[in-house]
Amino acid sequence: MIRFEDILHKVLSYKPDADADLLRKAYVFAAKAHKGQTRRTGEPYLQHLLEVTNILASMRLDEISIAGGLLHDVLEDTDIKYDELKSLFGKEIADVVESLTKISALHLADEERQGENIRRIFHAMLEDVRVILIKLADRLHNMRTLHIFPEEDQKRIARETLDIYSPLADRLGMGEIKEELEELSFRYLEPESYFSLASTLEERRPEAETRLKKMKSRIEKLLAEHVVEAEVQYRVKRLYSIWKKMRKQGVDFDHVFDILGIRIITNTVDDCYAIQGWITQKWRTIPTRYKDFIAMPKQNKYQSIHLTIISEEGIHYEIQIRTREMHWIAEHGFAAHWIYKQDIKDLQKELKERFSDFLEFQMDSKSPIKFIENLRKDLKTPMIYPLTPKGKVIPLPEGSTSVDFAFQVHTDIGYRCKGAKVNGRSVPLRYQLKTWDVVEIETSQEHAPSRDWLNFVKTERAKRKIKEWFAKIEKQRSVEEGKKLWVKFIKRFSADFKKIADEKTLEERLKNLRFNHLEEFYSSIGFGKTLLNSSLIEKLFPDFRLQEKSIFRKFFELVSKKEELGVKIDGYDDILVKIAKCCNPIKGERIVGYITRGKGITIHSKDCPNVVKEILEKERLLSAEWQDGTETIYPAKIRILCKDIPGIFAKVANTVSDTNTNIRKALAEAFPDGNAKIDLAIDVRDIEHLEKILKSIKDIKGVVSVRRL
Repeated sequence: MIRFEDILHKVLSYKPDADADLLRKAYVFAAKAHKGQTRRTGEPYLQHLLEVTNILASMRLDEISIAGGLLHDVLEDTDIKYDELKSLFGKEIADVVESLTKISALHLADEERQGENIRRIFHAMLEDVRVILIKLADRLHNMRTLHIFPEEDQKRIARETLDIYSPLADRLGMGEIKEELEELSFRYLEPESYFSLASTLEERRPEAETRLKKMKSRIEKLLAEHVVEAEVQYRVKRLYSIWKKMRKQGVDFDHVFDILGIRIITNTVDDCYAIQGWITQKWRTIPTRYKDFIAMPKQNKYQSIHLTIISEEGIHYEIQIRTREMHWIAEHGFAAHWIYKQDIKDLQKELKERFSDFLEFQMDSKSPIKFIENLRKDLKTPMIYPLTPKGKVIPLPEGSTSVDFAFQVHTDIGYRCKGAKVNGRSVPLRYQLKTWDVVEIETSQEHAPSRDWLNFVKTERAKRKIKEWFAKIEKQRSVEEGKKLWVKFIKRFSADFKKIADEKTLEERLKNLRFNHLEEFYSSIGFGKTLLNSSLIEKLFPDFRLQEKSIFRKFFELVSKKEELGVKIDGYDDILVKIAKCCNPIKGERIVGYITRGKGITIHSKDCPNVVKEILEKERLLSAEWQDGTETIYPAKIRILCKDIPGIFAKVANTVSDTNTNIRKALAEAFPDGNAKIDLAIDVRDIEHLEKILKSIKDIKGVVSVRRL
């Protein structure tokens, strides 16, 4: 059981001038505040605080972090208030504890709570990185004691840890915590695989240990011959790492060759390269496994030389060579290293540059669930490291293109990008870059982004900047078009109306409709959000009465009525509504409305590729839902793949007819291999009706598959 004095001794060993009185004061305060509280394990709650703080001390963090670890739950789980904490320990410590409390103090549905929690963590991290370090230490100790929770909670917490906390630790370079979080998550998410693999590894461990000790001895002898000071460590890879390799390579345990690892820790970079040379002279290597992260550090500041050698016995060993400082950063992270070096201001600046671009895009999302989905994707995507012609490394997610590279260098270069050369050779803009590619972007002041870029760019920054460009262009056009439509609209009325509808009067009246200025009003008309009809005139000029319907008004009222689609759109009761032809949504599916300039509102399925890929402008999307009690027919297309046997088409047609369904169009095609394809255009009442049809067709003998187009 860890004691406070052990922690204090550890802190003073790396920071002799640490404020010991402050830390003792924080310990005593936390002990009194949590007196009588216990965890599910039955241990005093104080023990959890000490375990978290001990993890922080192992990272050689400052007094603010250590005190924050001791006090991190006092605002949430006791009657202590922020002002009291601030008066006793200062604003910096109180703010760290308050940020941690805000992260936990959420009462939302599980997915929403998780998303909003992580969003708050990122916000807090950009203000003070110590918040996330304490949170990671807290999560690590919670994972170590996860066995006390019900199975459902174990899986939920482990999934969140593997999806968010472990990749986040990796982004911060905290290799030791990242690996333990992964291992513990694996234990609860895949218990059968975990214990089976653990049993297999335990059986092979004596043999593996013998081999590792033998190779360690050989390397130590080699280093002694060259009179270089270095420490040689060895280990068998962790279960989660082995399991991932087995799944990725589709092999069993016996065919994972690089589970034995040797690490050589020396004093200087020159020593690292010298040791690499001696090792490659003595043993065969696998060229494709060589990576020099000293010359080309990872985005999380990780540095090491990696190579795989084959021993005289034909055994594979993964070798890592690094300096002592590189090793410490690899284990505990660059953030902890900078705090230890007392470079907290520079660290915060580095973090803002590293994460703010992603956050700037994500914070616009009103949905915590959408935020967490994108964050999971972002954190788990491997990185590549292409270079500018001058040798500057531009870290990008795997799959990034020349356009992503251009926007990452500078927004204006992205906007004016017209071509690219990679390693001196011209490539298409959609060309996917690789590590060490030298990328030269060709620009032109006359060039502008293409909407097609949204179909292949990878980074959130590029997507956002491209959309911002088109949003700006669209707004300019909508203002111009809206003004033309307004001028044309008021020409339909009498001269008396034109006198009272001058721009000065109009701008004054628009404030009642919450338009701040004329440009905003014109833009709303141009986008199709504001309808030009008698209702608008009555709201703007209630003292003016239209004496009779003009042909224009009659026509407008005719086209502004909804088709009988059974769709409800809040705030739009008098506008043309139609079904999108790209996805043909059917009643029962999740839907959204999209304002189409001059053509009313188009209804799309939420799963429509144009919605999912965010090709449609977010500003024009509206909430929409199906109305109950309406009976409408919706078009649907289905494709049947079947055997080319006599009577199959008739069977399909009769089956569809038996479900009380009208077939609008049918097209059949036979293939030389004995198969056939039947495409049907049908009318359905709702999604349940369609699913019934699909199931009935699937049950026909000779049908291979049936799906909706």
